[in-house]
Amino acid sequence: MIRLDGICKSYGEKSVLNGVSLHVGDGEKVAIMGESGCGKTTLFRIIAGLELPDSGSVSAAPPDGRISYCFAEPRLFENADALGNVTLVFPRGDAKVSEKRAKEILTALGMTDFHAYPRELSTGMAQRVSLARAIAYDALLFLLDEPFRGLDAQMRDEVMAYLLEALREKTVLMITHSAEEAERLTERTLVLSDGMLCEKM
Repeated sequence: MIRLDGICKSYGEKSVLNGVSLHVGDGEKVAIMGESGCGKTTLFRIIAGLELPDSGSVSAAPPDGRISYCFAEPRLFENADALGNVTLVFPRGDAKVSEKRAKEILTALGMTDFHAYPRELSTGMAQRVSLARAIAYDALLFLLDEPFRGLDAQMRDEVMAYLLEALREKTVLMITHSAEEAERLTERTLVLSDGMLCEKM
């Protein structure tokens, strides 16, 4: 599903990724941890094709050719309400079916204010809308960049429980600062440090 070989990336004089190699198989769930600013999000952007590495090879080829990406900062359309931000990823077709499915996902994530606009949402609410949109897109590969940012402990536990089932058959890469989140949602944890990935013991 994902294969990276010798990925290097620098910004000016600052080296962020220094020969990163990674293989993630179909259906595997992997957490990536590391200090803030160490290059985790840059790595995700390279996997998603949003940024090019300076050197190395990237193969992120889910069979359906799609990636569900939940960004660390919710990237919601300001002129659409919560429901509209989720339904926009569905193929054109029966609007009622799309709306029903979007409401189901939002409700499962504890977000029932369907018609609130992004400017009216707290950080945690906006993050749940962003996560709902990624789930609605329903790709085989999920990139989750700190998906629980802004959630209180109870809501985080509820959302994690839902994700365990919703993403059971998906390939998942998740950035987190929480060892608990990594342990509950993924099968192995990698640490990015000094531009290199290593297995967490």
